[in-house]
Formats: sequence, structure tokens, C-alpha cells
Amino acid sequence: MTIAPSTLAAQRAGLLKQIVFNRADSVSPDDRRLFSAEIGLAVHAFMADFYAEALAAIDPERAEAVAKELADYLDDGALPEYAWDRAVALGYDPQVWVEQWEVAQKKLVKRAS
Repeated sequence: MTIAPSTLAAQRAGLLKQIVFNRADSVSPDDRRLFSAEIGLAVHAFMADFYAEALAAIDPERAEAVAKELADYLDDGALPEYAWDRAVALGYDPQVWVEQWEVAQKKLVKRAS
């Protein structure tokens, strides 16, 4: 199964479409989680496109190689494991993130009760 296109141009088009078709304006700000998710998706898509454009300007061949490698990672289906390993390599402790998320979820459940 192919999740991501393997060319930089196609990946950037997908990122830009995500921004153009962002649905935050059709989500009630009262639904904070969905509104935040929509905004987050658009922001991260813009950031990814911005970095992709910069890499392509500096080294177009490397940018295409990165796009292919990224597509392979996405198609592999092991994103959580890759993210965990990359976070550790950068000096972060992903377990702390998990614990913080779990605490936040418990607070949401309490508020909803």
C-alpha cells in the first residue's frame, strides 16, 4: 500500500492541498480539540513544505532522495517506532510525552464528567 507519493513535487502538492482545504474555519471554536487539530495539521503542513522548499533550493538531488526515503518510511507503517527512536536520538524522552498526554486525557475525562 502506498501512503505518500515518492516525488518532492507530489509531496509538496499534498502538503499545500492540506493547507488550502483546512477545515478549521468550519469547526466551532467551542470544539477545542478538533479546532486545535485542524490548526495543527495546517501549521505542520506549512512547516514541512517550507523545509522542503529550502532543501530543494540548496540541494535538489538530495531533496528528491529525501522525498523517496520519506515515502518509504511512510509506506513501512512503523512511524511511531521511527518517531520514538528519532526523539531519543535527539535527546528527548518520549515516555515523558506519553505520560503528559495521559495526564491531559484524564483531565479531559474529569471535565466531561
